[in-house]
Parts: sequence; C-alpha cells; structure tokens
Amino acid sequence: MIFQLWVFTIVFNILLCCDRLYGAVLTLESQLTIRQTMNQMRASVNVFNKSDANSFDLTLRIKFSNEFKEFQAIPCFRPKETEVFSHDFDIHDNMKGTFPLIVEIQFHDSNLFPFYSLHCAPISINSQEQTNILFADIMDVEISDQTIVNVLLTPLDNSHKVVSAKMVVSGAFICHNDEQSFILGESQNLSYRISTKNALPGTTHSAFVVLSFMKNNVSHTQIVPFRIDVAPVSTFVFFEKQWGIWIYILSGIIWMIFVSYVSIVYKKNRIQP
Repeated sequence: MIFQLWVFTIVFNILLCCDRLYGAVLTLESQLTIRQTMNQMRASVNVFNKSDANSFDLTLRIKFSNEFKEFQAIPCFRPKETEVFSHDFDIHDNMKGTFPLIVEIQFHDSNLFPFYSLHCAPISINSQEQTNILFADIMDVEISDQTIVNVLLTPLDNSHKVVSAKMVVSGAFICHNDEQSFILGESQNLSYRISTKNALPGTTHSAFVVLSFMKNNVSHTQIVPFRIDVAPVSTFVFFEKQWGIWIYILSGIIWMIFVSYVSIVYKKNRIQP
C-alpha cells in the first residue's frame, strides 16, 4: 500500500485595530495535513485561536478536483481553542498527476465584520511528474470597488496544449469571468474582472490563478499567487457606509424629540399669566 504525507502550514494574522472603530485583535493559525492511500486522500485542517478574543461563525471549505466539502459553522470560536476539520476525498483510477487543493476559512468578529483566509496547493496523485510549459506574469492589485487583473502567459516550449486558467478568490470578492480556456501557442494575455463583495477597507487578501493542462495523459497544475489590497478609507467614511441608515434614523428621532420639547415649552410659556 502506498502511503504519502504532505504537511502545509498556513499562518495568518488579522488585526482589527487598524482604525479606532475596532477594539480587538484576532489571530488564527491553521495547519493543513494531507494523508494519501491508494484510493483516498484525507485533508485535515487544524485551526487554533491564538488571540484573546472570540471569533464567530467559523466556517471552512475544501475543494479538491471536482469535489467540494463545506463544514458546519462553529458559532463561537473561543480563545486558545482548536478545531479540526477533516474530509476524505476519493481517488479514482483515472486520476494521475497534480490537482489543485483549495482551502478557504471564513469567520467574523464581534462587530460582524467578515474575514477570510485562502490557500491553494498542488497535490500529486499517483505521479511525481511535474512539468511547467508556461511562465505566468501577474502583478499585485489594489481595489476599491472593482478592478481588472491581467495575467501574461508565455509558453516555455513549442507544444500546443489546451490550458484552463481559473481565478480563485475568497468570498470577499466576486470574479465575473473566473474561468478561461485557450490553446497555448504563443503569449496570451488574460484579463479578469474582480469586484468587492464585503471586503474590509485596508485589508490584504491572497488570490491565485490555477493553470491546468494535460500532457501524456497526466494532469499538470501550476498555481500563480498574487495579492489583492483593498484601498483604505477613513474611519468616518467606513462607519457611515456601514451604518449610515441607522445614523440618519437616529438623527431624525433626536430631531423630532427636540422639536417636540421646544414646542411644549413654548406653549407652556404662552399660557402662563
């Protein structure tokens, strides 16, 4: 029986004190372990809350090949606690080569602000062969509402392969054309349109372009990472954007109370002899 072990460690720190609007620091650490046998692959993710604050509705999603697993949310993830998420993926007889494994962790703080961590890694199945037939050039981007991500692909040999290029972003964003396919013969420029969904201003997010192609009946995967920086805004602008409607309602109520009070005082003064 074949037994293989890979261990990936993902550490991410999320600071909630960028502006005075926030009052705590959340630090979560995760470790991904892959154990593989002849017909199954077990992916296990250990998540540890290193901070002194609670995180809420901790959810984790794992995607491997064409299989997707979403775990039940943890309502309250307390300080110094550890949660383990494990899932067994089937390995089919026709699977040979490298395939992308995508892990996304999502949670929010006591103010209901969402946070994400995204990780992507190639996993070898029944083969250690790895061939890169192209070079990918991509720049980190900054986004406020939406942006275009350009990827320049340059072939490294003369082969004409059908390549699939998939954009992988966290739930903080939406990619409107996330998957593109083309025949690699000469340099290719791909463009992806990304817009924010609920990304917090001033935060930084990992993103990936996953390139997949077949060669000699073996699947090959190249993963190209880049960074998305969300443009910062002032505390007042962000607060008004999130809670503006409640500010207006509260202001209206206070104004009505003030006007009523002035009217009552005025009437009492008029009827006094």
